[in-house]
Amino acid sequence: MAKTISEKILSARSGVDAYAGQIVEAEIDYVMANDVTAPLAFREFEGLECEPVRDKIVLIPDHFVPNKDIASAEQAAEMRRFVQKWKLPNYFEVGRGGVCHQVMVDEGFAASSWARTRTPARMGASMPSPPASAPPRRLRASPRAACGSRSPRPST
Repeated sequence: MAKTISEKILSARSGVDAYAGQIVEAEIDYVMANDVTAPLAFREFEGLECEPVRDKIVLIPDHFVPNKDIASAEQAAEMRRFVQKWKLPNYFEVGRGGVCHQVMVDEGFAASSWARTRTPARMGASMPSPPASAPPRRLRASPRAACGSRSPRPST
């Protein structure tokens, strides 16, 4: 069976013949999270007890801007605390960013962004759709890819 674009990219970036269902450790360019996904990722990351790769993390609050309630305001505050704790350079505070997938392109982090947006098509990218009968194929990158070193995290 022909490889998906994800399998091709992860094969190239991991140095192994990656296929659906496999967990690989791959060199990444950037990882982006927004105000909805970031707090979940932060909790998982803290369990790894390592230093982040600061210049490869891009955080963009955009889903609850302005915050719609106390819970979304707490998510935004959690994102700011994480940025301050780890001194992350690629944080796009409200008013500096926009739609996260478009910011990734506008700020030069990606040539095109997530397929949910029409950005790839606007930039001339084209990918054939899988047949409707094809089952979803998923690859998972190891969460350890977020660690820049195995040194202990800073004391708080």
